[in-house]
Amino acid sequence: MPQLNPTRPKAFLIDMDGTLYFKGKPCPGAIETVNYLRQEKYQLRFLTNTTAKTPKMLHVYEDEIFNATYACLLHLRSQPEAKCHFMVDDAVKAFSRRFL
Repeated sequence: MPQLNPTRPKAFLIDMDGTLYFKGKPCPGAIETVNYLRQEKYQLRFLTNTTAKTPKMLHVYEDEIFNATYACLLHLRSQPEAKCHFMVDDAVKAFSRRFL
């Protein structure tokens, strides 16, 4: 059985806007950092307050992103009796339909 290192983290939560990219461009060292963490087999989750697209060169995948929309939908999914009308842009509506 592999020896576990208690000081080695299992995963990283990484803020996106302003940490990995700024104004649509990767921040210095961001690409290399994400690639290194993936190479070392860490679990990665990315946090954002926006629904903006992530620059593709960062290799961040949709199912790794946790944003306010996703948090809201998780809550609504746990409340099946809730009646809601979404006043959001079309991208969020499409995401909501797939999720709920």
